[in-house]
Amino acid sequence: MSAYELAFEGEILNEKGAEVSADLYRFTQGISDDENNDGVAVALRRLIWAAKQQILAAQSETDLARIEGKFDLARDILTLVGERENG
Repeated sequence: MSAYELAFEGEILNEKGAEVSADLYRFTQGISDDENNDGVAVALRRLIWAAKQQILAAQSETDLARIEGKFDLARDILTLVGERENG
């Protein structure tokens, strides 16, 4: 993968990270004052932030795939916790 392609894929991942961040924001606006959910939100914020920082250091397709997996994990957790919140 060329440096250009790597940078392009990194930008696409950066957008995915922004989408997941927006999902997290919407989730935090709709949760009750449950401390468990606050902990989940903090952990996901940290996971998303770290993954976004790792995009800048990515040097291979494998690095980018690992980062994408973190965004997918964050979105899956948001979905599961949201389903629990909604009963």
